[in-house]
Amino acid sequence: MGPTMRAVPTLLLCSWFVAGADAVGEAIDDRFKAEYQEIAEAIVDAIQQDPPLRLPLVVRQTWHTAAHFNAAEDRPGGTDGACQRFETEASHASNNDLGPVRDRLQLVKDQFSQVSWADLYVLSGNTALELMGAPAISFCPGRVDFTTSEAVAQCPVDLDERMPKTEEPVDDPFPHNGSRDYLIRKFGELGIDTVREIVALMAGGHGMGRMHRETSGHSGAWGDTTDTFDLAFCQSLNDFHWQASTFVEENLEGDDFNTLVHDKGQYVWTRPGSGLATLAMLKVDVVMKHQPEFSAVCAGFLANEQDFRDAFASAWGKLMTNGVTTLCDETPAPAPTTPTPTDVPSTSGTADRCSRNTGARAPPTDAPATPAPATIAPPCPTPTTPTPATSTPAPPPPLSPYVVVSAAGGLVTSEGGLRAEYTLKLTTRPESMVMCRLTSSDRKEGRPTRPWVIWRERNWDTVQTVTVAGVDDNVLDGDVLYTISTKAVSRDRRYRRATVPDVTLTNLDNEGHDVFPGVVVETGTEGPLCTTERRGTHSFPSFSFHLVRRPASAVAVLIYSEDSTEGVTLPSHPARFIVKPDEWDKPVRVQVQGVDDSLPDGDVEYQLRFALWSLDRAFRRATPPRVACINMDDGDVRL
Repeated sequence: MGPTMRAVPTLLLCSWFVAGADAVGEAIDDRFKAEYQEIAEAIVDAIQQDPPLRLPLVVRQTWHTAAHFNAAEDRPGGTDGACQRFETEASHASNNDLGPVRDRLQLVKDQFSQVSWADLYVLSGNTALELMGAPAISFCPGRVDFTTSEAVAQCPVDLDERMPKTEEPVDDPFPHNGSRDYLIRKFGELGIDTVREIVALMAGGHGMGRMHRETSGHSGAWGDTTDTFDLAFCQSLNDFHWQASTFVEENLEGDDFNTLVHDKGQYVWTRPGSGLATLAMLKVDVVMKHQPEFSAVCAGFLANEQDFRDAFASAWGKLMTNGVTTLCDETPAPAPTTPTPTDVPSTSGTADRCSRNTGARAPPTDAPATPAPATIAPPCPTPTTPTPATSTPAPPPPLSPYVVVSAAGGLVTSEGGLRAEYTLKLTTRPESMVMCRLTSSDRKEGRPTRPWVIWRERNWDTVQTVTVAGVDDNVLDGDVLYTISTKAVSRDRRYRRATVPDVTLTNLDNEGHDVFPGVVVETGTEGPLCTTERRGTHSFPSFSFHLVRRPASAVAVLIYSEDSTEGVTLPSHPARFIVKPDEWDKPVRVQVQGVDDSLPDGDVEYQLRFALWSLDRAFRRATPPRVACINMDDGDVRL
């Protein structure tokens, strides 16, 4: 919403992947595809230049060119005119970090002067969405650019009132009814008149990027993925309890921002004990949980992701065409042509008296003055139905010799936290960048921790590790097979046509079994382990663990923090151990260190988790205990 849709700073550019397509811009109208698909590819090249632009930031720039539309106003706004080129809109507080996007798009404009800025702004957002895995958005050119005098007369000037707000109204921290009415009214002005499409836009937009203090005064991400188009927003909204929180304004030194959360009645909604460094929701977000008409749609999207994708594509398409007359509106689509039937060869001497298919007599011609001698005419050919040739299914395309997968099957994840790894590598130096999109066949069982891998020419021989995490679906469904597919895309034809084998995994169920912890943990204290953000403190609490019984085979143990911004294991994070059968009851000691996140967020609770792997099936299915910790803030250290 508004100024809060931003990306994580470390985001890498994802691939050219569009589901079922070999390039971006597949939904561009066919009459203009040849020209504008080339422009879309130039947009990819521009935002990929070092340093690469964050994709949610590109989407946000497009959203801000469209989100001030109101047909009832004298200055309706919207994507027509490209008003963000002019000072009034470019310098508005909600747009103060969008200059790098406009600067990068200038490179495309210099190359394709015929495209209008207004079309370029829309096409860049559509392209960035596709790169993050969103459905291909239909596009047709024809938007116009205002001149300076036209901008003065027609561009909106009341942006504070026009742009959707995240904190409306601001006088009550629990305004679920007021926020519901506000959302329906505000999105109605944008032509989004169904709750289904409102929820789709909110879930899609807030599922990408995160909140940043420099633009909104808030900090945190909405979901566990910030660079992929998915339902992370609805998932985290439904999975957690959210409470309103507000913090006192503080003057921080150095490069820190002088406010954490505005003190004007604005609230951020957090999970109890999570702090601001992890997941957060805004006031308008919690409407989706507390208003039945919204929460039902969110739940429906979680059950049917395709419905979410369809609703988002429809709503985004409306935003991009509000008040616009495109060339598709002005240019009728070419009429379908009816193929001319091809004559079937006739028997010699009968073409003048038999039609092609029926054997009927041909129209009479002028009779000769002298009757011709009687002859026996050959019979008209009998219509026959050609026998279809027996078709042989085309063989599957050969696997690519250019992208090599280290394992095609036999990998295991678990609902208890076990992850699997395999690698991808290129065998030949590519002529251009190679990008591979990773997609799970069943995201409710397991998914890659990153949606793509990228090779540039300078690091083409780097072996890329793919990590797949099992998902706990809280359903007694047994062990479930799923696959991770890889789509390679590049300007290099060898890689663009590459067929990479799928990787098959099994996600082990953890419901319906007696709970087997796998390990025994001893902390030496009844409460949580206490770490501190205070620098120079050399007190690192520790705990020990050992296996509950002798395993049939060695057990690999992984220990990691659920919130690495608050605490990590020492000397490395995550901590990795191999426990041999003969050493099953030998205690293993692990140290924990607090992390200074430079936020006045109070004492924050976090947990350390175990993941176990072994050929011993019981340990693979184990549900280990968690280690409770609390990280003391700099201003309140208690050891």
